Amino acid sequence: MEGLRTKKFETFENATGKNEVLGTDGDYIYIEIGETPRSQYDIAGSIPETVPQKLESKINEVLGESIGIAAFAELSRIELRSRYGVDDGMVLPRERLEDFPVELPLRSELTEQYEAFRILKNTVQQVLESSSTMVEHGDGSYCDQWYMEISERINNGTDGVDGLGVQQRDRVDYSTQLYRDCYGDGNQVTDFAYIELSNPTESEQLRLFGFAFEHGADVKVPVAQKSGQPLPVYPQSQQELDYALELLDEFPAKPAP
Repeated sequence: MEGLRTKKFETFENATGKNEVLGTDGDYIYIEIGETPRSQYDIAGSIPETVPQKLESKINEVLGESIGIAAFAELSRIELRSRYGVDDGMVLPRERLEDFPVELPLRSELTEQYEAFRILKNTVQQVLESSSTMVEHGDGSYCDQWYMEISERINNGTDGVDGLGVQQRDRVDYSTQLYRDCYGDGNQVTDFAYIELSNPTESEQLRLFGFAFEHGADVKVPVAQKSGQPLPVYPQSQQELDYALELLDEFPAKPAP
């Protein structure tokens, strides 16, 4: 894979078909190559020095030393055939995805809302697990109730509608992880098309930074779609919790997939 980190991909006027993301595994993206001439995506040069000697010897033994780097590149195609049953493809480091002419998954409001709520839930969880705050899981505090309300939207849903997790599984053709890999850093989505994320309000930041979060931490929360207000992280009164729920209810129970 080291050769792919520096390989320059070129497109040609006679290129046809589409390169499609099939799936992900850690830091690597599995891509099916369309009708575009395969040679433009081959790796030139020699097997990278970072490849273990045992693997290089095995490649030369099984496929022939004269094949050189082409044998090394063939490993990714063999894996793609095994995983996805496609005849032509490549395994690309996620960091190179923007450099490659590939058809990404369609943007999804449902996937992004699910991911935005998951990010908010993890942020509230960090408050509940901090030794610097006076709240914790299961204590019935306003912050704990807020965490449970967010979890309810993700897991069980509201108004007779399934939770966002179930909807993501049943209504979208690809996984959230694939979306994170293609529109994020692999751990979470960072490039949202339908959901706006912003820093918490100044009053929230005073509560959070230096306590649950280090100063300078880049904390992001979803922004309510109608009022344009960032959702809170650490409600400390019934009034604040009620307002937080009003903001949460601005998001649709059944977003478009």
